This record gives sequence, C-alpha cells and structure tokens, in this order.
Amino acid sequence: MHLYENEAAQIAHRTFECWFEEEKGRISDALADYISIDTTSPNEWRARPFLKKLLEPLGFTLTELTLPDSFWSHPERAPEPVSKLSAHSSLLRAHRPGKPGGRHIIVNAHVDVVPLQPEFKDGMTARVFEDRIVGRGAVDTKGNLIMFVEALRWLIASGNDTNHALTLDLVSEEEIGGNGALASTLSGCPADCCLVLEPTGGEIFRGHRGCVTFEVEFTGHARHMGDAKETEFTAIDAATEAVRQLKNLEKRLDGEKVLVPAFIDWERALQINVGEVRGGDWYGSTPRSCKISGNCGFLPHQGLEGTQERLKHFFSTLVENMPDIGFSLTWPALRNESCLIPMDNPFITALAALTGHKAPFRAWNVSCDGRHYARLMGVPTVIYGCGSLKEAHAVNETLNFHELKEGIALTAKILTDTLGGK
Repeated sequence: MHLYENEAAQIAHRTFECWFEEEKGRISDALADYISIDTTSPNEWRARPFLKKLLEPLGFTLTELTLPDSFWSHPERAPEPVSKLSAHSSLLRAHRPGKPGGRHIIVNAHVDVVPLQPEFKDGMTARVFEDRIVGRGAVDTKGNLIMFVEALRWLIASGNDTNHALTLDLVSEEEIGGNGALASTLSGCPADCCLVLEPTGGEIFRGHRGCVTFEVEFTGHARHMGDAKETEFTAIDAATEAVRQLKNLEKRLDGEKVLVPAFIDWERALQINVGEVRGGDWYGSTPRSCKISGNCGFLPHQGLEGTQERLKHFFSTLVENMPDIGFSLTWPALRNESCLIPMDNPFITALAALTGHKAPFRAWNVSCDGRHYARLMGVPTVIYGCGSLKEAHAVNETLNFHELKEGIALTAKILTDTLGGK
C-alpha cells in the first residue's frame, strides 16, 4: 500500500521529502538528546526539561497531575517493589487545543526505557549515522514521540495544521507494568480516540494480547545427597518439569487464537516465557526450594483472571504426583489485560479508509498501555509507530531514518483526517 495515490498527493509527498532531508539533522539531534537522558524507571522525571523545551514551542502546555486514590487499589496495578511510584509521584501530560470541527486525540508515549545490557553499556549515548540512529529508546519508544512531534511540525510548516485537540500522555513505568498509564486513565480525560505509540513497523493494530507475570516457588526437603531416595522429587526437579510443560500449555492457549480472528495470523499469538530460575542451597544437598518466574501472554477471551486461574490449575496438577513437593504462586509484576476494538468502530474504519487497508486490522501479539485507554476510558484505541519490534530492548537498538520518515508521513495523514468525526 502506497500512502500517496494521486498527483496532488505526490506533489505534497515530494515537498515533504525535501522538508525531511532539510530537517533530518535537527530531528536526529533531538532524538539523540532524548536518548542521552537515562529514563529507566524511576528516572522518567529527568526528561521533563527536555520535553518542555520540545513541546512548548508547538503550542503544548505541560501539566503535572497527582496520582488518583483509585490507583492504589486497582487490580491491574503492578505492585512494589517492581513499581517505584509513591504518593509523591506525579503524572505528566501535554495539551494542545484544537479547532472547531476537530476531535480530541489522546496520544500515549511512554518515557521509560528498559535497562542497558552489559554489551550495550554506552547505549545512553546515541550514535548517529547517515541512515540510522543507535541508542536505548531509539525504537521503544523515544523515536516515536519524535515521530509524532515532527509530523505536527511538518503540518504547521506546510500550512496544514491539524484541527484536532491533542493530549500527550507522557507516562512512566510502561516497561514494568503500565502503572503510569493506569494512573493517568483513572484520572480521566475527555478524549474521542487514542493513539498508542510503539514500534510496530508502521502497522496499525486495533488491540493487543494481555500478559501476567507469575512467580512460583517449589519447596521440598533439604537433606544430604547420600540420604536422598532415588524416587524422591526435589524442588529443582519440579521446576525443571514445570518449564518443560509450560511449553505445552503455551501451545494449548495459543491454539485458541482461532476464536479471535484478529490474532489468527500470528505464528505465536501469545507466549509463555520463563525468564528466571533460582534455587538450591549447596551442591551436596538436595534443594529446599526453587523459584521460576516469567510472563504468560493471553488472548482477550482468556482474560487476566481466567489466565491466573489456568496457571494455578496447571501448577496444582503438576505437583499432584510429587508427594514431597509443595508450591506457592504469586503475581509480582505485570497484570496487563488485553483489549480489542471492533473493526466497525468509526475510528477504525476511518483509519482503514485513510491507509487503504482492505483486510481487517490485526491485534498485536505483545502487550502495551493500549488496554487502559480502551477498557478504562472506553475510547477506541490503536497502536502504531515506526521501528521494528525486533530492535526493541535489543543490544544496539537501531531506528532507520527511512522508517522514521515514513512514520512522520503516516502520522501527518492521521492528524489531518476527520478520524470518524463530522
């Protein structure tokens, strides 16, 4: 699908191409400056002076909001110690008023990034090349805030400013559970629709899978290895068997994507990932305990509570034939619901017409903040942005300038469309 389908649009495209080439140095410098700010949680506040300087010249007013009381007891809140939000924390929004006939768009762009790996210890220092920029957050998702801002800047420069009112939700803690967006949506915002900026490779998604973090501790008997019975299961045996059988559980859960057509094209619509194993006391003793922790993805019809129940049943069944083994199960981090917007929603159909998309939009096979806007605020929500998901969280995280340019062009088209309004 080509974004420019008639002669007038092709002329505008050539003008945009010239503008981008002229401005590329300034744009890459801005992104490099943003990357240089360490915004791993809980350091998102460090970016506020930069964001103020970036947004105020474009007509945005930045506001800090206190966290609402309802946030602290919400079942999807990622708990301490993963979350570092406190009663003294604040939310950051930037608002730009619209014009008569425009809609109110809330735009989510998380400020936090994942920590650096040892092999990428210089990742907060951007490396700029002719065709790309390398640095933590270049793709996920600092580059996408720059994409959105530059689309607006291009529209202003070309005399085609958007009519829509814009509220930028510059949230924290997306990478560790979405607490910033949860608190923000619970605070309310009278928006008509929502754009969530994430590295989707330019594809527009109308929903995403859910994800829950689990930690299970298997407990057995610690004894001298010489006293252990041959048939005795140890805590590490139980953990090893759990990791093996979780692969089968993933296949069963993923097989249910036939019930949700928006996910059916994915080879793996959901994933169960065991990310950590900790156990044992001494190499000459049978282990007293072993913990495994990971994330379990799920589809909209499976739900957060339903998936937690299925995991409880899975681990209970696992240890039934292990008489020496007990287990405890907790949910220490992500409690992310899924979401899916109907394809016949006017906002979705407007985007499909705008982009010439013939087939129904898919839902994303990862999790993000989109569910809060769709579920808690009840506004139609899509997820899109420049950059490839394979670069997100990666060593040498890279955004190609061609992808950034295409993302700016698409965003400019979105901002000048009626988006299902009158």
